Amino acid sequence: MINGRFFIRLVFLVAVLTCGLAQPGGAGVRLPVIFSDGMILQQGRPVAVWGRADAGEEVRVSVAGISAATVADSDGRWHAVLDALPAGGPYILKVNDLTVEDVLAGDVWFCSGQSNMELPVSRVTDMFAHEIAEYENPAIRHIKVPAVSDMYGPHEDIAPAVWKRLDGDNVMEFSALCYFFARELYETTGVPVGIINASLGGSPIEAWLDGENIEEFPRLYNDLLFSADEFFTEKAGELSGIVNSRWYGTVEAQDAGLAESPQWYSPEYDDSGWRSYDLFDRSWADGPDGPVPGSFWLRKKIVVPESLAGREAVLRLGCIMHSDRTYVNGRQVGQTGYEYPPRIYTVPAGLLTAGENLVTVRVVAPHGNAHFVPDKPYKLLFSTGEEIPLDGRWQASVGAPMPAMPLGLSFSQKPTTLYNGMVAPLAGYTARGVVWYQGETNSGRPVEYYELLKTLIAQYRRDAGDAGLPVLVVQLPNFMQEELWPGHGGWAFMRETQLRVSQDVPDVGLAVAIDAGEWNDIHPLDKKTIAGRLVLQARRIAYGEDIVADGPQFESLAADGDRLVISFREGTDDLEVTAPLRGFAVAGPDGRFHWAEAEVDGRCVVVRSDAVADPVAVRYAWGNNPAGANLRNRSGIPASPFRAEIR
Repeated sequence: MINGRFFIRLVFLVAVLTCGLAQPGGAGVRLPVIFSDGMILQQGRPVAVWGRADAGEEVRVSVAGISAATVADSDGRWHAVLDALPAGGPYILKVNDLTVEDVLAGDVWFCSGQSNMELPVSRVTDMFAHEIAEYENPAIRHIKVPAVSDMYGPHEDIAPAVWKRLDGDNVMEFSALCYFFARELYETTGVPVGIINASLGGSPIEAWLDGENIEEFPRLYNDLLFSADEFFTEKAGELSGIVNSRWYGTVEAQDAGLAESPQWYSPEYDDSGWRSYDLFDRSWADGPDGPVPGSFWLRKKIVVPESLAGREAVLRLGCIMHSDRTYVNGRQVGQTGYEYPPRIYTVPAGLLTAGENLVTVRVVAPHGNAHFVPDKPYKLLFSTGEEIPLDGRWQASVGAPMPAMPLGLSFSQKPTTLYNGMVAPLAGYTARGVVWYQGETNSGRPVEYYELLKTLIAQYRRDAGDAGLPVLVVQLPNFMQEELWPGHGGWAFMRETQLRVSQDVPDVGLAVAIDAGEWNDIHPLDKKTIAGRLVLQARRIAYGEDIVADGPQFESLAADGDRLVISFREGTDDLEVTAPLRGFAVAGPDGRFHWAEAEVDGRCVVVRSDAVADPVAVRYAWGNNPAGANLRNRSGIPASPFRAEIR
């Protein structure tokens, strides 16, 4: 471990300076942030409550007629355990003279991972706006743990946050996956649902492990040792800021579109000398040797009819790689600082005129590869339902070609950092289970991920004091371009790892999402389908229902002449008869895979290919985006991608 005295000293300093329950001055009982108005306590099992008080102070805790008493130790820490609470409420939690209002007892789920867990409801309204607007439920509560990272040791409390009800004022801030999971779970159980959402975009799994566990992974532990130096991180952070400031400062200063008069977003500017490109032709961002970093300008003239002139409108510009500033008739209507969010900008009333109008987009790509993502909405929308398309031809020019911005060192997601700041303070909070959606950042290291994920699951169970704590894992969905030929894996290796962990570790459920992704978006909208499969796993593992929660899971492979016969695990093998059955490839002894014909034969699948006389290996849905793969059982759950060979 990193020097223990340094850990203790730093953790004490963090507690004194930043943690709510260790603030100097106020005597008496103090509670962590998580124990606050609107919270949900786990029903049906003993519940831990803890905090700070004066050394030796007696602490009395009560809620819903159940009470416990304890005494603060010499450091002022206290910990009490209440007997199992009945589901319901609202109750008042009393801790000596403190009261916590509007407390419900229900099922608490700890949800963690990276951006697809964090993605808010506001980002999926294109698909679910109507049903989101129609649903409110005060028995569903959500708390988003603020992003805090620290590589030097665990914090005593999370940063300030509040529990929020599922209502019109708060719903857009809920995690979309958590929203649909909690909603369906409530409709199934009738019990209040509390979501503790500790997630952060781009985070690797190792950031969510503690220091003791990271020691078991030498490369990651050495990464922590390499990084954990205050002087080093301070200077590296300063340098990163300087690099960022100089790169963007140079772009702003040298961009001809900003320096010339009139500026390039002005309707008075003459762009007749620019080249015309289809919006999705990436060559508008090319230099003589291919894509270049820098800033780029695109302009398009559209005709607005008299009937729509002066009206407010919504400008949809799909997704753009990387950042943009967007103008209408010379007035900025929106900007986005990175590549993932959909561009949805309001064009205010009075800006659009009858006849010709100008839309201008300035794109900045610090590492090149600037482009507009296809198969997204590109149009101007009016409340009347009328729309003006924005795809097609645009005028384009380079504003400031640049060298690539040097990559800086990032320390916020190094090993242990997010566990220390976002998980350790909540380790004792009683919960029904865990939902984990992560893997994109680690997709290039699937072999290592197997042990990392097993370790994370064991860590959750250790912290909860529950060796059978249910852990539900979301398998990576389909993403990237569809492969025309049998692929060599890509994300399939990570999906295989996630499947193996779910099979090898008891009380772990896997939500297969191979049909819920989008080829052009690492943040697919359909979080409802994934949440539904998580609920099936929760019903099976956490609630003990005798239901089918898994799609067909590979069991064995046998040769039958020029055919291969695939068998599936009992309970998952009531196969749906689908024709044609897609997504299968076979190979002979030469290892070269060819697409295969496949059909359901009872509880098996039989595959063959005219190109392979002696098949010895099979792959199913084996690629980044195995579009069309459609093996399911009669429960409607898709099969996880798999591969197998006869040895």
